[in-house]
Amino acid sequence: MKTSVSSYCFSSLGFTEEEVIASAAEIGFDAVEFTDLSAKDPSEEIKKADALRLLAEKHGITVSGYSISADIMSDDGRDLGGEIERVKRKVDVAAALGAPLLRHDATFRFPKGGKSFSDILDSMADAARKITEYAAEKGVRTATENHGMFCQASDRMLSLVKAVDHPNYGLQVDMGNFLCVDDDPLSAVTACAPYAFNLHVKDFYYRKKSDPPTDDGWFTNLDGNYLRGTVAGHGIVPVKKCVESATSLGYDGYLTLEFEGTEEVFYAVKEGLRVIKELI
Repeated sequence: MKTSVSSYCFSSLGFTEEEVIASAAEIGFDAVEFTDLSAKDPSEEIKKADALRLLAEKHGITVSGYSISADIMSDDGRDLGGEIERVKRKVDVAAALGAPLLRHDATFRFPKGGKSFSDILDSMADAARKITEYAAEKGVRTATENHGMFCQASDRMLSLVKAVDHPNYGLQVDMGNFLCVDDDPLSAVTACAPYAFNLHVKDFYYRKKSDPPTDDGWFTNLDGNYLRGTVAGHGIVPVKKCVESATSLGYDGYLTLEFEGTEEVFYAVKEGLRVIKELI
Protein backbone atom coordinates (compact mmCIF):
# COMPACT_ATOMS: atom_id res chain seq x y z
CA MET A 1 0.00 0.00 0.00
CA LYS A 2 1.00 3.61 -0.55
CA THR A 3 0.13 6.89 1.15
CA SER A 4 -1.93 9.70 -0.32
CA VAL A 5 -3.41 12.95 0.94
CA SER A 6 -6.59 14.69 -0.17
CA SER A 7 -6.15 18.26 -1.36
CA TYR A 8 -9.21 18.98 0.80
CA CYS A 9 -6.93 18.81 3.85
CA PHE A 10 -5.38 22.11 2.77
CA SER A 11 -8.61 23.87 1.77
CA SER A 12 -8.75 26.03 4.90
CA LEU A 13 -5.33 27.44 3.96
CA GLY A 14 -6.49 28.51 0.52
CA PHE A 15 -3.68 26.60 -1.18
CA THR A 16 -3.44 26.35 -4.94
CA GLU A 17 -3.11 22.89 -6.48
CA GLU A 18 0.55 23.64 -7.07
CA GLU A 19 1.05 24.41 -3.38
CA VAL A 20 -0.77 21.21 -2.44
CA ILE A 21 1.61 19.15 -4.57
CA ALA A 22 4.68 20.82 -3.08
CA SER A 23 3.38 20.38 0.47
CA ALA A 24 2.36 16.74 -0.04
CA ALA A 25 5.79 15.89 -1.43
CA GLU A 26 7.65 17.78 1.29
CA ILE A 27 5.66 16.10 4.07
CA GLY A 28 6.40 12.69 2.58
CA PHE A 29 3.26 11.37 0.87
CA ASP A 30 3.50 9.10 -2.16
CA ALA A 31 0.55 10.73 -3.90
CA VAL A 32 -2.11 13.42 -3.79
CA GLU A 33 -5.85 13.16 -4.44
CA PHE A 34 -7.41 16.24 -6.00
CA THR A 35 -10.91 17.58 -5.63
CA ASP A 36 -12.63 19.27 -8.57
CA LEU A 37 -10.36 21.65 -10.52
CA SER A 38 -13.49 23.48 -11.73
CA ALA A 39 -12.04 25.44 -14.62
CA LYS A 40 -14.72 27.30 -16.61
CA ASP A 41 -13.46 26.03 -19.96
CA PRO A 42 -13.17 22.22 -20.27
CA SER A 43 -10.10 22.52 -22.51
CA GLU A 44 -8.42 24.72 -19.91
CA GLU A 45 -9.20 22.13 -17.27
CA ILE A 46 -7.43 19.48 -19.33
CA LYS A 47 -4.41 21.76 -19.79
CA LYS A 48 -4.31 22.43 -16.07
CA ALA A 49 -4.53 18.72 -15.33
CA ASP A 50 -1.66 18.00 -17.70
CA ALA A 51 0.48 20.65 -16.01
CA LEU A 52 -0.33 19.31 -12.54
CA ARG A 53 0.57 15.77 -13.56
CA LEU A 54 3.95 16.96 -14.78
CA LEU A 55 4.50 19.02 -11.64
CA ALA A 56 3.67 16.04 -9.44
CA GLU A 57 6.16 13.93 -11.38
CA LYS A 58 8.77 16.64 -10.89
CA HIS A 59 8.19 16.45 -7.14
CA GLY A 60 8.44 12.65 -7.19
CA ILE A 61 4.79 11.89 -6.39
CA THR A 62 1.74 10.80 -8.34
CA VAL A 63 -1.96 11.69 -8.46
CA SER A 64 -3.92 8.90 -6.78
CA GLY A 65 -7.41 10.09 -7.63
CA TYR A 66 -9.75 12.86 -8.71
CA SER A 67 -12.90 13.51 -6.67
CA ILE A 68 -15.85 15.51 -7.98
CA SER A 69 -19.40 16.31 -6.95
CA ALA A 70 -22.27 14.79 -8.91
CA ASP A 71 -25.99 14.14 -8.70
CA ILE A 72 -27.11 11.02 -10.55
CA MET A 73 -30.45 10.71 -8.76
CA SER A 74 -33.51 11.00 -10.97
CA ASP A 75 -36.20 11.40 -8.33
CA ASP A 76 -38.52 13.57 -10.40
CA GLY A 77 -38.11 11.94 -13.80
CA ARG A 78 -35.40 14.37 -14.90
CA ASP A 79 -33.13 13.34 -17.73
CA LEU A 80 -29.69 12.45 -16.39
CA GLY A 81 -28.04 12.68 -19.81
CA GLY A 82 -26.51 16.09 -19.19
CA GLU A 83 -25.08 15.10 -15.82
CA ILE A 84 -23.69 11.86 -17.21
CA GLU A 85 -21.93 13.75 -19.99
CA ARG A 86 -20.53 16.29 -17.50
CA VAL A 87 -19.05 13.53 -15.37
CA LYS A 88 -17.60 11.86 -18.46
CA ARG A 89 -15.72 15.09 -19.16
CA LYS A 90 -14.32 14.84 -15.64
CA VAL A 91 -13.10 11.35 -16.53
CA ASP A 92 -11.04 13.03 -19.25
CA VAL A 93 -9.58 15.35 -16.62
CA ALA A 94 -8.71 12.39 -14.39
CA ALA A 95 -6.92 10.76 -17.32
CA ALA A 96 -4.97 13.97 -17.98
CA LEU A 97 -3.99 14.08 -14.29
CA GLY A 98 -2.70 10.53 -14.56
CA ALA A 99 -5.21 9.57 -11.86
CA PRO A 100 -6.28 5.91 -11.93
CA LEU A 101 -9.58 6.73 -10.20
CA LEU A 102 -12.43 9.20 -10.54
CA ARG A 103 -14.72 9.48 -7.53
CA HIS A 104 -18.14 10.95 -8.25
CA ASP A 105 -20.94 11.41 -5.73
CA ALA A 106 -24.30 9.73 -6.06
CA THR A 107 -26.24 12.67 -4.62
CA PHE A 108 -26.28 15.07 -1.71
CA ARG A 109 -30.06 15.51 -1.82
CA PHE A 110 -32.95 13.61 -0.37
CA PRO A 111 -35.45 12.48 -3.04
CA LYS A 112 -38.58 14.42 -3.76
CA GLY A 113 -42.08 13.10 -3.26
CA GLY A 114 -41.12 10.74 -0.47
CA LYS A 115 -39.37 8.33 -2.82
CA SER A 116 -37.27 5.64 -1.17
CA PHE A 117 -33.75 4.50 -1.95
CA SER A 118 -35.11 1.44 -3.73
CA ASP A 119 -37.29 3.70 -5.89
CA ILE A 120 -34.30 5.48 -7.40
CA LEU A 121 -31.60 2.80 -7.16
CA ASP A 122 -31.97 1.44 -10.69
CA SER A 123 -31.70 4.86 -12.37
CA MET A 124 -28.65 5.77 -10.27
CA ALA A 125 -27.00 2.48 -11.09
CA ASP A 126 -27.71 2.93 -14.80
CA ALA A 127 -26.09 6.38 -14.75
CA ALA A 128 -23.03 5.15 -12.84
CA ARG A 129 -22.69 2.22 -15.25
CA LYS A 130 -22.71 4.49 -18.30
CA ILE A 131 -20.03 6.67 -16.73
CA THR A 132 -17.78 3.77 -15.80
CA GLU A 133 -18.13 2.15 -19.23
CA TYR A 134 -16.79 5.38 -20.73
CA ALA A 135 -14.08 5.62 -18.08
CA ALA A 136 -12.91 2.07 -18.75
CA GLU A 137 -12.05 3.11 -22.30
CA LYS A 138 -9.81 5.83 -20.84
CA GLY A 139 -8.05 3.52 -18.38
CA VAL A 140 -9.75 5.19 -15.39
CA ARG A 141 -11.80 3.37 -12.76
CA THR A 142 -14.79 5.07 -11.13
CA ALA A 143 -16.13 4.91 -7.61
CA THR A 144 -18.78 6.44 -5.40
CA GLU A 145 -18.00 7.51 -1.85
CA ASN A 146 -20.21 7.14 1.22
CA HIS A 147 -21.02 10.83 0.94
CA GLY A 148 -24.28 12.74 1.35
CA MET A 149 -26.54 11.44 4.11
CA PHE A 150 -29.13 9.86 1.82
CA CYS A 151 -26.61 7.43 0.29
CA GLN A 152 -24.09 7.29 3.12
CA ALA A 153 -24.95 4.08 4.94
CA SER A 154 -22.96 0.97 4.07
CA ASP A 155 -26.02 -1.08 3.10
CA ARG A 156 -27.01 1.53 0.50
CA MET A 157 -23.47 1.79 -0.85
CA LEU A 158 -23.37 -1.98 -1.22
CA SER A 159 -26.76 -1.98 -2.96
CA LEU A 160 -25.49 0.61 -5.44
CA VAL A 161 -22.20 -1.10 -6.30
CA LYS A 162 -23.95 -4.45 -6.72
CA ALA A 163 -26.64 -2.88 -8.92
CA VAL A 164 -24.02 -1.26 -11.18
CA ASP A 165 -22.32 -4.67 -11.42
CA HIS A 166 -19.31 -3.55 -13.48
CA PRO A 167 -15.65 -4.49 -12.83
CA ASN A 168 -14.56 -0.90 -13.47
CA TYR A 169 -16.84 0.49 -10.74
CA GLY A 170 -16.32 0.31 -6.99
CA LEU A 171 -16.44 2.31 -3.78
CA GLN A 172 -14.32 5.02 -2.25
CA VAL A 173 -14.68 3.98 1.38
CA ASP A 174 -14.35 6.79 3.93
CA MET A 175 -14.10 5.23 7.37
CA GLY A 176 -15.17 8.44 9.12
CA ASN A 177 -18.12 9.37 6.93
CA PHE A 178 -20.18 6.41 8.10
CA LEU A 179 -20.66 8.25 11.40
CA CYS A 180 -22.74 10.84 9.54
CA VAL A 181 -25.53 8.25 9.56
CA ASP A 182 -24.48 6.54 12.81
CA ASP A 183 -23.19 3.54 10.87
CA ASP A 184 -20.48 1.76 12.88
CA PRO A 185 -17.19 2.50 11.04
CA LEU A 186 -15.54 -0.87 11.59
CA SER A 187 -18.59 -2.90 10.57
CA ALA A 188 -19.19 -0.64 7.57
CA VAL A 189 -15.58 -0.75 6.36
CA THR A 190 -15.55 -4.53 6.75
CA ALA A 191 -18.72 -4.85 4.67
CA CYS A 192 -17.55 -2.47 1.93
CA ALA A 193 -13.85 -3.43 1.73
CA PRO A 194 -14.29 -6.10 -0.97
CA TYR A 195 -15.55 -3.36 -3.31
CA ALA A 196 -13.10 -0.63 -2.24
CA PHE A 197 -11.01 1.13 -4.86
CA ASN A 198 -9.74 3.71 -2.35
CA LEU A 199 -9.76 3.96 1.44
CA HIS A 200 -10.03 7.34 3.17
CA VAL A 201 -8.46 7.59 6.60
CA LYS A 202 -10.52 10.13 8.54
CA ASP A 203 -11.42 10.61 12.17
CA PHE A 204 -14.10 12.42 14.19
CA TYR A 205 -14.99 13.40 17.71
CA TYR A 206 -18.57 12.41 18.57
CA ARG A 207 -21.14 13.73 21.03
CA LYS A 208 -24.67 12.48 21.60
CA LYS A 209 -27.47 14.96 20.87
CA SER A 210 -28.35 14.79 24.56
CA ASP A 211 -24.91 16.26 25.34
CA PRO A 212 -24.48 19.21 22.95
CA PRO A 213 -20.98 20.72 22.68
CA THR A 214 -20.30 24.32 23.68
CA ASP A 215 -17.27 24.91 21.42
CA ASP A 216 -17.09 25.52 17.67
CA GLY A 217 -16.49 23.23 14.71
CA TRP A 218 -19.26 20.69 15.26
CA PHE A 219 -22.05 19.64 12.90
CA THR A 220 -25.02 17.33 13.30
CA ASN A 221 -25.39 13.97 11.63
CA LEU A 222 -28.59 12.43 10.28
CA ASP A 223 -29.79 11.46 13.75
CA GLY A 224 -28.95 14.81 15.33
CA ASN A 225 -25.76 13.68 17.06
CA TYR A 226 -22.66 15.88 16.88
CA LEU A 227 -19.45 15.33 14.90
CA ARG A 228 -16.24 17.31 14.62
CA GLY A 229 -13.30 16.34 12.45
CA THR A 230 -9.99 15.64 14.13
CA VAL A 231 -6.50 14.23 13.59
CA ALA A 232 -6.44 10.58 12.48
CA GLY A 233 -6.17 8.41 15.55
CA HIS A 234 -7.40 11.08 17.98
CA GLY A 235 -11.14 10.49 17.68
CA ILE A 236 -13.58 7.61 17.99
CA VAL A 237 -12.98 5.98 14.59
CA PRO A 238 -11.01 2.74 15.13
CA VAL A 239 -8.55 3.64 12.37
CA LYS A 240 -6.13 0.76 13.00
CA LYS A 241 -8.87 -1.88 13.12
CA CYS A 242 -10.54 -0.46 9.99
CA VAL A 243 -7.31 -0.66 8.00
CA GLU A 244 -6.52 -4.14 9.34
CA SER A 245 -9.99 -5.35 8.41
CA ALA A 246 -9.83 -3.89 4.91
CA THR A 247 -6.40 -5.35 4.19
CA SER A 248 -7.39 -8.76 5.56
CA LEU A 249 -10.16 -8.75 2.94
CA GLY A 250 -7.71 -8.01 0.12
CA TYR A 251 -7.55 -4.23 -0.02
CA ASP A 252 -4.10 -3.09 -1.20
CA GLY A 253 -4.76 0.38 -2.63
CA TYR A 254 -3.92 3.82 -1.32
CA LEU A 255 -4.50 4.89 2.26
CA THR A 256 -5.63 8.44 1.62
CA LEU A 257 -5.63 10.91 4.49
CA GLU A 258 -8.53 13.35 4.74
CA PHE A 259 -8.54 15.89 7.57
CA GLU A 260 -11.33 18.38 8.26
CA GLY A 261 -10.79 19.30 11.90
CA THR A 262 -9.98 22.49 13.78
CA GLU A 263 -6.39 21.58 14.65
CA GLU A 264 -3.44 23.23 12.89
CA VAL A 265 -3.36 21.77 9.40
CA PHE A 266 0.30 20.84 9.04
CA TYR A 267 0.40 19.21 12.46
CA ALA A 268 -2.74 17.21 11.64
CA VAL A 269 -1.49 16.11 8.22
CA LYS A 270 1.95 15.11 9.47
CA GLU A 271 0.48 13.22 12.41
CA GLY A 272 -1.98 11.53 10.06
CA LEU A 273 0.85 10.41 7.81
CA ARG A 274 2.73 9.03 10.81
CA VAL A 275 -0.32 6.98 11.79
CA ILE A 276 -0.78 5.67 8.26
CA LYS A 277 2.91 4.72 7.88
CA GLU A 278 2.77 2.81 11.14
CA LEU A 279 -0.23 0.88 9.84
CA ILE A 280 1.52 0.09 6.57
